[in-house]
Amino acid sequence: MICSSLDSSRPPRAIFASSDVQALGALHALHARGVRIPEEVAVISIDGTEASEFAVPSLSAIRLPLDEIAKYVAHTLTSPDEAPSRHTFAHTLVRRESCGCAPNS
Repeated sequence: MICSSLDSSRPPRAIFASSDVQALGALHALHARGVRIPEEVAVISIDGTEASEFAVPSLSAIRLPLDEIAKYVAHTLTSPDEAPSRHTFAHTLVRRESCGCAPNS
């Protein structure tokens, strides 16, 4: 899908991937086509694994509190009457080179 989008007359200016693995694949496809990241296409993912820090360019990511989410899901499954129907979790934006914005301090 990313390859056909890059070959279109209106390629994307940004890619938001649902995992680091997908984002790393996008970085690879962009690099293979000579696309400059982030100057031509910005890339960000949801994950923030260690691999994202060592990608070239380093991958910006939204890091979710997976331990907190897992505890909430376990509690909801074991005590469904106590759990609210909706819950919001805090997240952290880890800015690195791939998004074109200033890195986190």
